[in-house]
Amino acid sequence: MLSKFNHAHLRLGTATVALALIGHAASVFDRPPPGQLAPNTWLESVTLDGLPHEGTLGVRGDHDYFRIDVTEPTLTSIYTGGDVDTLAVLFDPDGREMMRDDGGGQRGNFRIETLLPRRGTYYLMVRAGAGFFGVPLFYAFTGNYLLHAERVRESPTALPLDGQPQEGAISMGGEVDFFRLDVTEPTLAAIQTSGDFDTEGVLLDPDGRVIARNDDGGDGLNFRIETLLPRRGTYYLKVTHSYSSTQTGSYNIHAQRQGATIPLRMDGPPPQEGSILTYGEEDFFSLDVAEPIQVSIYTSGGVDTASELYDPDGELIAWDDDSGEGNNFHIDTVLLRSGTHVLKILSSHPGSTGSYTVHAAGSVGRSVIPSQPSTPSNGGEADPTASGFDLDPANSGPLGITFGLGRFYVFDNSDDRIYVYDASGQRVPAAEFDLNVPFVFGTGITFTFAAGRLHVVDTVGDRVLTYSASGQRVPTADFDLDSNNDNPEGITFGNGRFHVIDENRRVFAYDTTGQRVPSAEFDVDLENSHPGGVVFANGRLYVVDTSDDKVYAYGASGQRVPSADFDLDSENYAPRGITFANGRFYVVDSVAERVFVY
Repeated sequence: MLSKFNHAHLRLGTATVALALIGHAASVFDRPPPGQLAPNTWLESVTLDGLPHEGTLGVRGDHDYFRIDVTEPTLTSIYTGGDVDTLAVLFDPDGREMMRDDGGGQRGNFRIETLLPRRGTYYLMVRAGAGFFGVPLFYAFTGNYLLHAERVRESPTALPLDGQPQEGAISMGGEVDFFRLDVTEPTLAAIQTSGDFDTEGVLLDPDGRVIARNDDGGDGLNFRIETLLPRRGTYYLKVTHSYSSTQTGSYNIHAQRQGATIPLRMDGPPPQEGSILTYGEEDFFSLDVAEPIQVSIYTSGGVDTASELYDPDGELIAWDDDSGEGNNFHIDTVLLRSGTHVLKILSSHPGSTGSYTVHAAGSVGRSVIPSQPSTPSNGGEADPTASGFDLDPANSGPLGITFGLGRFYVFDNSDDRIYVYDASGQRVPAAEFDLNVPFVFGTGITFTFAAGRLHVVDTVGDRVLTYSASGQRVPTADFDLDSNNDNPEGITFGNGRFHVIDENRRVFAYDTTGQRVPSAEFDVDLENSHPGGVVFANGRLYVVDTSDDKVYAYGASGQRVPSADFDLDSENYAPRGITFANGRFYVVDSVAERVFVY
């Protein structure tokens, strides 16, 4: 591990990129320390065409941090070479995680190719990779490595919407092409390639975060991305071969507008009309907000509608299907941000198309505090009014379950996929998504209502992965677990904290930024010998035990509440995840492949 005073200064073409390296043990801190490194303290400098920078991971758990200062938007390729299986995490100038990679380069080394979209200081963390179930895939977890940082090209090719197709080519193996899309307002766009080359596309927002990716969604082996560019700014598109680091070839790339958003009238008669003429079609409405406002937005009519509501930063803040009359959606929420919000309306059933009416009403000056679930009046006994539901046959490896925005989300470890079911237990394939993170072994999932996000705990990487409710990765909200929080079994969110339970029978606590909160932690009861899923409900934590098919209850300070414990049904003999909604507990069984209700 290098001394904190060993620094390097690299020059990428005309843009200066300075890297200052510090090393530390993982238990000291797990995020870079923005502001703690003076900008002009490096002791040595090298140019891009000089020697790579040498680093060392001396003991298992070492982290090396590099400081990266850029003076303009810069496309970079950052990677290591050597005999160490490396993982890297890149943070933006605000300290938010932009992206990470584990072994995406050659021989288990990491490789990150991305845009540093704005002037400022970025940080790169390098540590040993996760390997496979703790075993290094290629070489070792300790030793020397060489860090390379390269400018990809002088500037990305401009890709105008509705302009002529641009020609692109991957002229050597592993090459990456970047394109730039400038938009002045929320824009619906379709971006795709054509030709015989097998392409994959990744779309980055103005902050450099991945908001969409696709492989083979277009004609032949071409990608096609259809999405909303939710705010003004410059977006970047990364194009690669979909799987090969040696294949070369050419392609054409197209970008078209998909129409404009429709202004949504608040409190104004008459209500607005819309139509979904073919399944998969989407309508977009825009709502300009000047101050916090409580809104009620819903449809009426015979179409089975669903909706997604995005804030001015393009974050999903509300989502509903079937909470209104009939099969219409109904969203009641508070818009806290000033700016343009976007509402997406779609059909949630292939056989339901036609016209609908959208209604919107608002009240300024009110606030909403998300309510905590209440304790069920039946004390945990089997509910005779609800028999649960069977999972889809494809959902064959369920390990975790959560409820949010009117839907159940079930994590499946057999294919690293989130399956989605509505409140009646009907599968909603259009809302499902893959984790898209290599070597994940997820054991639990939870939902944060305030942010509208899903969080999956990874027992191999000892970290929490974050996704929007629509399935987009939100790596800036990921966080690593404490080094003592080994082999996590379940996760829940409540009382403003994440609670993660591990196989050593301890409940760890983290705040919303991923910082550990030791004062809120506790060990579970000795009888609770094999803890699995965990859920927060009405100020208590409920822990599933996989050995005695029982749910144990604990107060906020960790004391056991035996009167609130309950036994599971005899057929619910392989319980894993647990969630709480509408006054009931829902326990997923990994062998019966069924959700039981209590």
